[in-house]
Amino acid sequence: MLNNEKMQQEILVRLSSVFSDIFGFEGTITLDTSPDDIEEWDSLGHVYLVAEIEDVFSVSLGEKMMEVETVADIVDLIMNELSKGKCVLNEGSVS
Repeated sequence: MLNNEKMQQEILVRLSSVFSDIFGFEGTITLDTSPDDIEEWDSLGHVYLVAEIEDVFSVSLGEKMMEVETVADIVDLIMNELSKGKCVLNEGSVS
Protein backbone atom coordinates (compact mmCIF):
# COMPACT_ATOMS: atom_id res chain seq x y z
CA MET A 1 0.00 0.00 0.00
CA LEU A 2 1.24 3.45 -0.85
CA ASN A 3 1.59 5.98 1.97
CA ASN A 4 -0.56 9.11 1.86
CA GLU A 5 2.17 11.37 0.48
CA LYS A 6 3.02 8.99 -2.35
CA MET A 7 -0.68 8.49 -3.13
CA GLN A 8 -1.18 12.25 -3.22
CA GLN A 9 1.77 12.65 -5.59
CA GLU A 10 0.52 9.85 -7.88
CA ILE A 11 -2.94 11.41 -7.93
CA LEU A 12 -1.46 14.83 -8.80
CA VAL A 13 0.53 13.29 -11.67
CA ARG A 14 -2.62 11.68 -13.05
CA LEU A 15 -4.65 14.86 -12.53
CA SER A 16 -2.02 16.87 -14.42
CA SER A 17 -2.60 14.60 -17.39
CA VAL A 18 -6.39 14.95 -17.01
CA PHE A 19 -6.15 18.75 -16.86
CA SER A 20 -3.94 18.73 -19.95
CA ASP A 21 -6.38 16.50 -21.84
CA ILE A 22 -9.55 18.36 -20.82
CA PHE A 23 -8.35 21.97 -20.66
CA GLY A 24 -5.15 21.94 -22.71
CA PHE A 25 -3.49 23.19 -19.51
CA GLU A 26 0.27 22.74 -19.64
CA GLY A 27 1.12 24.54 -16.41
CA THR A 28 1.86 22.94 -13.07
CA ILE A 29 -1.14 21.58 -11.18
CA THR A 30 -0.80 22.08 -7.44
CA LEU A 31 -3.14 21.45 -4.55
CA ASP A 32 -4.04 25.15 -4.65
CA THR A 33 -4.99 25.18 -8.35
CA SER A 34 -8.58 26.37 -8.75
CA PRO A 35 -10.98 27.31 -11.54
CA ASP A 36 -9.69 30.88 -11.16
CA ASP A 37 -6.29 29.66 -12.42
CA ILE A 38 -7.58 27.89 -15.54
CA GLU A 39 -9.78 29.90 -17.87
CA GLU A 40 -11.32 26.81 -19.47
CA TRP A 41 -12.39 25.40 -16.06
CA ASP A 42 -15.93 26.71 -16.28
CA SER A 43 -19.21 24.87 -15.56
CA LEU A 44 -19.12 22.89 -18.81
CA GLY A 45 -15.42 22.17 -18.41
CA HIS A 46 -16.16 20.93 -14.89
CA VAL A 47 -18.61 18.36 -16.28
CA TYR A 48 -15.93 17.06 -18.65
CA LEU A 49 -13.39 17.10 -15.82
CA VAL A 50 -15.64 15.01 -13.56
CA ALA A 51 -16.27 12.46 -16.32
CA GLU A 52 -12.56 12.13 -17.09
CA ILE A 53 -11.56 11.81 -13.43
CA GLU A 54 -14.20 9.14 -12.91
CA ASP A 55 -12.88 7.27 -15.96
CA VAL A 56 -9.18 7.58 -15.12
CA PHE A 57 -9.62 6.58 -11.47
CA SER A 58 -12.51 4.13 -12.01
CA VAL A 59 -14.57 5.88 -9.37
CA SER A 60 -17.95 7.53 -9.07
CA LEU A 61 -17.71 10.92 -7.37
CA GLY A 62 -21.13 12.25 -8.33
CA GLU A 63 -22.42 15.31 -6.53
CA LYS A 64 -19.34 15.54 -4.28
CA MET A 65 -17.47 17.00 -7.25
CA MET A 66 -19.88 19.94 -7.40
CA GLU A 67 -18.43 21.25 -4.12
CA VAL A 68 -14.83 21.24 -5.37
CA GLU A 69 -13.00 24.55 -5.08
CA THR A 70 -9.39 23.43 -5.58
CA VAL A 71 -7.36 20.47 -6.78
CA ALA A 72 -6.82 19.64 -3.09
CA ASP A 73 -10.56 18.97 -2.82
CA ILE A 74 -10.35 16.58 -5.78
CA VAL A 75 -7.33 14.80 -4.29
CA ASP A 76 -9.17 14.45 -0.96
CA LEU A 77 -12.21 12.92 -2.69
CA ILE A 78 -10.05 10.44 -4.60
CA MET A 79 -8.01 9.54 -1.50
CA ASN A 80 -11.23 8.99 0.43
CA GLU A 81 -12.43 6.58 -2.27
CA LEU A 82 -9.03 4.85 -2.24
CA SER A 83 -9.31 4.35 1.51
CA LYS A 84 -12.64 2.61 0.94
CA GLY A 85 -11.16 0.43 -1.80
CA LYS A 86 -13.52 2.00 -4.33
CA CYS A 87 -10.91 3.61 -6.53
CA VAL A 88 -8.16 2.40 -8.85
CA LEU A 89 -4.61 3.73 -8.82
CA ASN A 90 -1.51 2.30 -10.53
CA GLU A 91 -3.41 -0.19 -12.68
CA GLY A 92 -4.91 -1.87 -9.63
CA SER A 93 -6.99 -1.24 -6.57
CA VAL A 94 -5.16 0.28 -3.64
CA SER A 95 -6.72 -0.60 -0.32
